[in-house]
Amino acid sequence: MRSPIALTPDQGELTRTGWKLPDKLTFEQWRDSGLLIDKVDQAKQWWLGDWWNAGVSWGKGQEACETIGIPYQTARNAGTVAGAFQLSRRRDNLSFSHHVEVMSINDAAMQDKFLEWCISDENGDPLARQRSVRDLRDAIRAYLTDQGWTDSERKRKAEVERGGTVLANASKDPETGKPVDHNLIEWAKFENNLVRIDRGSDWGNPFVMPGDGDRDTVCDNYAVYLKLKPSLLSKLGTLRGKVLVCWCCPERCHGEEIISCLP
Repeated sequence: MRSPIALTPDQGELTRTGWKLPDKLTFEQWRDSGLLIDKVDQAKQWWLGDWWNAGVSWGKGQEACETIGIPYQTARNAGTVAGAFQLSRRRDNLSFSHHVEVMSINDAAMQDKFLEWCISDENGDPLARQRSVRDLRDAIRAYLTDQGWTDSERKRKAEVERGGTVLANASKDPETGKPVDHNLIEWAKFENNLVRIDRGSDWGNPFVMPGDGDRDTVCDNYAVYLKLKPSLLSKLGTLRGKVLVCWCCPERCHGEEIISCLP
């Protein structure tokens, strides 16, 4: 994902000591000129890394850095990151630091999934605000070490990896402010294995408590309802190997009826 960085004639002239902007700028021209500063700031580390890699064959990187006043280790580190990401894999809507974070993962495809997670929701739609480097770091730590995973989450993750289907609870834990099954849900997002089955989805239970009965009653009713819905029955096979997210687990959930009907 690349977009060119260039100063257009109506944006003035840049020198080493200043920026001579035209006297008569529209607000839009002035604003767009300011965007150039952000682009340059984001691009500097990539430029440094590509520059380093272009000259590494001479074996005089440290000498060159000392001559031009660039910290040797900074240039070398930038080169490592730039070398790990081909131009086609670099996200110009994410910072260089985001790319640095995912390098702790050896699998390039998984690196790309984490970068995509920073800018998209589970449906692939753009997030209103991208996830921060700290968010990414925490998610990667959980992915790599299973830190914070409950035994129940680990068992359900293993079940999905075997091709099974499990439930996850998206209700917020009052202590952490995160979903009860936060780690399992985030993992499922990365793996593209998450399916929502709450009332905002096609799989939602139309029977509600207490108006339509207690928990057992509305779940029993859903079991009958599901068998009378060819449009849902025809899609049951797509739920194999997925994490089904609702708000009930470990209490009885209509998702149990869905799983019991899987082919």
